[in-house]
Amino acid sequence: MQRRSMLALGAAGLALPAAAYGARNAGARGEPLMLFRSVRGAFVHGCCAPPQTAAFLAVEGEDSAAIRLVGNALDDAAKPVETRHGATPDAVTVGS
Repeated sequence: MQRRSMLALGAAGLALPAAAYGARNAGARGEPLMLFRSVRGAFVHGCCAPPQTAAFLAVEGEDSAAIRLVGNALDDAAKPVETRHGATPDAVTVGS
């Protein structure tokens, strides 16, 4: 059974520094490696997407906001970020 490396629900002020989110085959079957639902204020850096990752991060919920991805190695992910279920693309900033 595939499992996500990270699930955050209703978090605020979340910081994920230099995390080893690179579980084998996680996200390879179309599921995101990490799922944030209704997360406000997150800083994710120093992470890497393993080969064949569908999406590194999926963001859900119309109240999701201020999520920043900086300094991550996401080249092996088909999509760095996927927004769905009410989340808007401007909820997430990728890069500096």
